[in-house]
Amino acid sequence: MIDKFKLLFTNKYIELALFLSLFFILEFEYYNFVNLPLFQEKMGFAFRFSVGQFILAKVFLAILLYTNFKLKGFYYFVNSLFLILLSFPVIIMFEFMPQTPVIIVLSALLFHALLYWSSHINFKLNNDRFIIKPQFKIPFFIILTLLMLIPFFINYGLSFNLKSFIFKDIYQIRELAVAKSTKITAYFFSWLVKIVIPMALIISWRQKKWFFSIFFIATQLYLYTIDPHKSAFFTLFVVLIMVIKDSRKQTNFIVFSFIGLIIFSKLISLFQGNIMAESIVVRRTFFLPAIIINNYFDFFKDNPLYLSHSIFKYFIEYPFPSEPAQLISLEYYNSPKGSANSGFISDGYMNFGYIGILLNIIGITILFKIIEQLKIASDFNGIILVIIYTLISGYFLTSLLTHGIILFLILSFFFIRNTQTPDK
Repeated sequence: MIDKFKLLFTNKYIELALFLSLFFILEFEYYNFVNLPLFQEKMGFAFRFSVGQFILAKVFLAILLYTNFKLKGFYYFVNSLFLILLSFPVIIMFEFMPQTPVIIVLSALLFHALLYWSSHINFKLNNDRFIIKPQFKIPFFIILTLLMLIPFFINYGLSFNLKSFIFKDIYQIRELAVAKSTKITAYFFSWLVKIVIPMALIISWRQKKWFFSIFFIATQLYLYTIDPHKSAFFTLFVVLIMVIKDSRKQTNFIVFSFIGLIIFSKLISLFQGNIMAESIVVRRTFFLPAIIINNYFDFFKDNPLYLSHSIFKYFIEYPFPSEPAQLISLEYYNSPKGSANSGFISDGYMNFGYIGILLNIIGITILFKIIEQLKIASDFNGIILVIIYTLISGYFLTSLLTHGIILFLILSFFFIRNTQTPDK
């Protein structure tokens, strides 16, 4: 029975069936759920069938799936996740929303092409110099975690709001957290929950230091109780894919899990009449980032910002009264307090037009080439998944700094480099 279960995640025909099943389920969900009048009115989703765009979309899909299954190991994992979280929704919206610019789909195709090309390039980064010895790794992460927790103890104390675990009063708790937040806690929160604690947890797990594993889990949950962002909660579950010791099997397990989650959320909608789960799993995870890309292309057409809202703000005058994410939220969703962050494609277009898209695509391709050359064990692919989702839903430079991707590169170089074992 165990051998048959393993076969589910190694047979290439079953892999193809899983990817196609997810794509067609998402197509069905877009037509049957995302296209509801509720979401058309609030979010701007629409549906209009076009034979030409339908056929073209399937051609794009075939190209992407063919090249994806030519990849192995780390690159199969990375490319597959960008495929299902970014390209699948973009292609489906191109099929059914006529206002979706074809350049968005072509940008996704170019990105996958560069990832595929970079998988065949190698450079030396895998010597054993400067790697911290195993006995010093956990003490370092304990000290680093405790130091980064000091501002939280000062601002928030040790009070817990257990309602976070039943997803009750989430927005009220967040408002209180924002009122107590500082720039330091804002940075440290993201670094801790996305990078530092997950990496420390996996290292302690690999070394079978169970007490320290419990410590890092408890720390993550503490941070979730004071500021209940989904990243703090779900990252704990994401890192558990480390128990599957192979990038390809991990990928197919994730695809299988997404299919299961969508079906389960659909059943809740059908039998309980509560669409919240389906909305979170389908609309927010897959299609909300995709339609926000459309919004950015529409709003910033022929009006690039040239990073005047960011690192060039002292040199170039920013032409709007609020940040881009707030502008899009107000303009398209009538939510002045919202924050419609978008991923690297729309971020590039917003700042430098088509050249900006190319620059971001090249930058992210280089980023994953560096990560791949660090030869990190597949145990840490859960953190890679978090990074991928961050890049899909956030600005590129912000993701590098605020969300801890540069910190991940630094820690990876010293602590988890050359931990990789042979992988398919």
